[in-house]
Amino acid sequence: MERNSSKRVNGFTLFELLVTLAIAGLLLAIGTPAWSEWSARARVRTTLFDLAQDIAHARRLARSHSTFITLCARTLSRGCAPTGDFSNGWLVFVNTDNDRPAVRDDLEPVLIEGRPAPGVRLEANRTFFYFAPPDRRSTNGTFTACDKTANSHPRSLVVSYTGRGRVSDLPGGQCE
Repeated sequence: MERNSSKRVNGFTLFELLVTLAIAGLLLAIGTPAWSEWSARARVRTTLFDLAQDIAHARRLARSHSTFITLCARTLSRGCAPTGDFSNGWLVFVNTDNDRPAVRDDLEPVLIEGRPAPGVRLEANRTFFYFAPPDRRSTNGTFTACDKTANSHPRSLVVSYTGRGRVSDLPGGQCE
């Protein structure tokens, strides 16, 4: 009796499997830092885009209704924080009594509650921003956004005295 030796066994050899795993590990080691940096940049861009949209909306409302609209750092009790740390979020509200520094009273309606993307630190050189009717100046200032989890380059949102915002890179800057 003769055996049929032409039967082929499907599968991988141990050597083929080890080479495949080594190549996959190398690609993963190369790609992981790039992915982490890319996602950190995306979180910062998303935060500044959301903030810029809220600023544009506050500016439009102030001009169309001839009233003062305030943007301030949010506290847990939906009030204005006394610092320029916007990492907990921000509030946009109608400032009916036009107080300075901004204090959100219970009767002043909140129009927008925004938050930075998870892991993003957002700071400003002002504690609050006023958006004024057309015949008055708005508050100018700069927001700086950084990703806390990766050593990414910070980006800034510069708000002009007309209330318009523009995003720019901070040259050579590093997040702390």
